[in-house]
Amino acid sequence: QNYLGVSELPQDIKSRADILYIDYPPFQDDKGFYWPDEALILKDYMEYVAPLSKEEFTYLWYAVINDVPTDEGERLITPEREKEINLLFELLKIANEIRKAYRAYQTQSSEEPVEFVFSIRDTIRCARRLRKVPDAKKVVLDTIIPKISSPLEKEIVRSLVERV
Repeated sequence: QNYLGVSELPQDIKSRADILYIDYPPFQDDKGFYWPDEALILKDYMEYVAPLSKEEFTYLWYAVINDVPTDEGERLITPEREKEINLLFELLKIANEIRKAYRAYQTQSSEEPVEFVFSIRDTIRCARRLRKVPDAKKVVLDTIIPKISSPLEKEIVRSLVERV
């Protein structure tokens, strides 16, 4: 998918370049373990978890989201931090589902037209709004749905959000 006014690189440029594919940070492994990678990017936009170091946030994430208790993780849990971590987790679950639907449509393994790419820029925008509206589904719907032009795609994305 290209930005408006930007076209595919010519083959002679591609032949001289090293092309790297960089995917979104991992979210969940095949055993149900949730990685904090993208949440580490978003934590700075929250009030109570922002002051934590990356290491502290990771311990807190493992304790709250993955139920992996450690002394450090348990020490860091407060009701406010737990609420914020759960909001970020819900936001990332939604983003991940929309990304999966996008990939499924792009690889023709689904006929549901999802062409909206839930970028990290979008998760940052949503995380900022979570401070004022502590409801991940509402924030995603209010932030993302207006960006989608197709009425059918809007309904598909709205349904994905509601099912998470």
